[in-house]
Amino acid sequence: MQDTLENITRRPWSRVRDPSRKRSRPGSGGRATGESPSVLVVEHRAPLRQMMTRLLEGAGMQVSALDDGRAALDWLHDSPEPDLLLLDWALPLIRDDALIDWIRDDARWDDMPVIAVLDSLDGVEVVHALGCGVDACVASPFDPAWLVEVVVRYL
Repeated sequence: MQDTLENITRRPWSRVRDPSRKRSRPGSGGRATGESPSVLVVEHRAPLRQMMTRLLEGAGMQVSALDDGRAALDWLHDSPEPDLLLLDWALPLIRDDALIDWIRDDARWDDMPVIAVLDSLDGVEVVHALGCGVDACVASPFDPAWLVEVVVRYL
Protein backbone atom coordinates (compact mmCIF):
# COMPACT_ATOMS: atom_id res chain seq x y z
CA MET A 1 0.00 0.00 0.00
CA GLN A 2 2.80 2.44 0.84
CA ASP A 3 4.41 2.04 -2.59
CA THR A 4 1.08 2.79 -4.26
CA LEU A 5 0.53 5.81 -2.03
CA GLU A 6 3.96 7.24 -2.84
CA ASN A 7 3.43 6.72 -6.56
CA ILE A 8 0.06 8.44 -6.78
CA THR A 9 1.06 11.44 -4.69
CA ARG A 10 3.95 12.20 -7.09
CA ARG A 11 2.00 12.28 -10.35
CA PRO A 12 1.72 15.79 -11.76
CA TRP A 13 -1.78 15.24 -13.24
CA SER A 14 -4.25 12.43 -13.44
CA ARG A 15 -5.42 10.99 -16.70
CA VAL A 16 -8.76 11.83 -18.26
CA ARG A 17 -10.99 8.78 -18.36
CA ASP A 18 -12.19 7.47 -21.68
CA PRO A 19 -15.74 8.91 -22.01
CA SER A 20 -16.84 5.93 -24.13
CA ARG A 21 -16.34 3.61 -21.18
CA LYS A 22 -19.73 2.67 -19.75
CA ARG A 23 -20.25 2.30 -16.02
CA SER A 24 -22.15 -0.59 -14.57
CA ARG A 25 -23.91 1.84 -12.18
CA PRO A 26 -25.12 4.21 -10.69
CA GLY A 27 -26.93 1.75 -8.55
CA SER A 28 -26.81 -0.65 -5.74
CA GLY A 29 -23.07 -1.22 -5.34
CA GLY A 30 -22.79 -4.45 -3.41
CA ARG A 31 -25.74 -3.97 -1.07
CA ALA A 32 -28.63 -6.33 -0.68
CA THR A 33 -32.17 -5.29 -1.55
CA GLY A 34 -33.61 -3.14 1.22
CA GLU A 35 -30.21 -2.34 2.73
CA SER A 36 -29.40 1.33 3.24
CA PRO A 37 -26.97 2.84 0.73
CA SER A 38 -23.49 3.53 2.05
CA VAL A 39 -21.61 6.78 1.51
CA LEU A 40 -17.98 7.53 2.25
CA VAL A 41 -17.54 11.21 3.14
CA VAL A 42 -13.97 12.51 2.88
CA GLU A 43 -13.77 16.10 4.10
CA HIS A 44 -10.89 17.78 5.96
CA ARG A 45 -13.04 20.45 7.65
CA ALA A 46 -14.61 18.85 10.74
CA PRO A 47 -17.76 21.02 10.93
CA LEU A 48 -18.60 20.39 7.26
CA ARG A 49 -17.79 16.66 7.57
CA GLN A 50 -20.07 16.37 10.62
CA MET A 51 -22.88 18.29 8.92
CA MET A 52 -22.72 16.12 5.78
CA THR A 53 -22.67 12.99 7.93
CA ARG A 54 -25.77 14.08 9.89
CA LEU A 55 -27.62 15.07 6.71
CA LEU A 56 -26.96 11.80 4.94
CA GLU A 57 -27.66 9.66 8.01
CA GLY A 58 -30.90 11.61 8.43
CA ALA A 59 -31.78 10.61 4.87
CA GLY A 60 -31.36 6.93 5.79
CA MET A 61 -27.84 6.32 4.52
CA GLN A 62 -24.97 4.53 6.22
CA VAL A 63 -22.10 7.01 6.41
CA SER A 64 -18.40 6.57 7.07
CA ALA A 65 -16.53 9.85 7.45
CA LEU A 66 -12.81 10.50 7.10
CA ASP A 67 -10.70 13.64 7.22
CA ASP A 68 -7.97 13.06 4.63
CA GLY A 69 -7.13 11.30 1.39
CA ARG A 70 -4.61 8.88 2.85
CA ALA A 71 -7.18 7.65 5.35
CA ALA A 72 -9.60 7.28 2.42
CA LEU A 73 -7.09 5.14 0.50
CA ASP A 74 -6.60 2.89 3.52
CA TRP A 75 -10.35 2.68 4.15
CA LEU A 76 -11.11 1.80 0.51
CA HIS A 77 -8.35 -0.79 0.51
CA ASP A 78 -9.63 -2.52 3.67
CA SER A 79 -13.40 -1.96 3.75
CA PRO A 80 -16.49 -3.03 1.84
CA GLU A 81 -17.36 -1.00 -1.20
CA PRO A 82 -19.35 2.16 -0.52
CA ASP A 83 -22.13 3.02 -2.92
CA LEU A 84 -20.87 6.59 -3.34
CA LEU A 85 -17.91 8.81 -2.43
CA LEU A 86 -18.50 12.42 -1.38
CA LEU A 87 -15.05 13.96 -1.72
CA ASP A 88 -13.59 17.27 -0.57
CA TRP A 89 -11.68 18.64 -3.58
CA ALA A 90 -9.12 20.41 -1.36
CA LEU A 91 -7.76 17.57 0.74
CA PRO A 92 -4.51 17.81 2.67
CA LEU A 93 -1.82 15.10 2.32
CA ILE A 94 -2.88 13.86 -1.11
CA ARG A 95 -4.00 15.55 -4.28
CA ASP A 96 -7.65 14.95 -5.11
CA ASP A 97 -6.95 14.12 -8.74
CA ALA A 98 -4.43 11.48 -7.62
CA LEU A 99 -7.03 9.90 -5.35
CA ILE A 100 -9.58 9.87 -8.18
CA ASP A 101 -6.98 8.37 -10.52
CA TRP A 102 -6.31 5.56 -8.03
CA ILE A 103 -10.04 4.91 -7.61
CA ARG A 104 -10.71 4.82 -11.34
CA ASP A 105 -7.69 2.56 -11.97
CA ASP A 106 -8.94 -0.06 -9.49
CA ALA A 107 -11.62 -2.39 -10.84
CA ARG A 108 -13.34 -2.49 -7.42
CA TRP A 109 -13.98 1.27 -7.48
CA ASP A 110 -13.89 2.36 -11.11
CA ASP A 111 -17.67 2.66 -11.41
CA MET A 112 -18.36 4.09 -7.94
CA PRO A 113 -20.10 7.47 -8.23
CA VAL A 114 -17.92 10.31 -6.93
CA ILE A 115 -19.26 13.75 -6.05
CA ALA A 116 -16.63 16.44 -5.51
CA VAL A 117 -17.23 19.20 -2.97
CA LEU A 118 -15.57 22.36 -4.31
CA ASP A 119 -15.11 25.75 -2.67
CA SER A 120 -16.82 27.30 -5.69
CA LEU A 121 -18.20 26.22 -9.03
CA ASP A 122 -15.46 28.09 -10.86
CA GLY A 123 -15.38 26.77 -14.40
CA VAL A 124 -11.72 25.74 -14.27
CA GLU A 125 -12.12 23.67 -11.10
CA VAL A 126 -15.30 21.99 -12.34
CA VAL A 127 -13.73 21.10 -15.68
CA HIS A 128 -10.66 19.76 -13.88
CA ALA A 129 -12.71 17.68 -11.43
CA LEU A 130 -14.97 16.25 -14.15
CA GLY A 131 -11.95 15.57 -16.36
CA CYS A 132 -10.36 13.62 -13.52
CA GLY A 133 -13.38 11.34 -13.34
CA VAL A 134 -15.82 12.71 -10.79
CA ASP A 135 -19.48 12.35 -11.65
CA ALA A 136 -20.77 15.62 -10.21
CA CYS A 137 -19.61 18.73 -8.37
CA VAL A 138 -21.26 20.69 -5.59
CA ALA A 139 -20.08 23.97 -4.13
CA SER A 140 -19.71 24.65 -0.44
CA PRO A 141 -21.64 26.27 1.12
CA PHE A 142 -24.65 24.40 -0.21
CA ASP A 143 -28.31 23.98 0.58
CA PRO A 144 -28.54 20.84 2.76
CA ALA A 145 -31.63 19.50 0.98
CA TRP A 146 -29.96 19.99 -2.38
CA LEU A 147 -26.86 18.02 -1.29
CA VAL A 148 -29.04 15.09 -0.22
CA GLU A 149 -30.93 15.31 -3.52
CA VAL A 150 -27.69 15.17 -5.53
CA VAL A 151 -26.38 12.20 -3.53
CA VAL A 152 -29.67 10.31 -3.91
CA ARG A 153 -29.62 10.99 -7.66
CA TYR A 154 -26.28 9.17 -7.98
CA LEU A 155 -27.21 6.21 -5.80
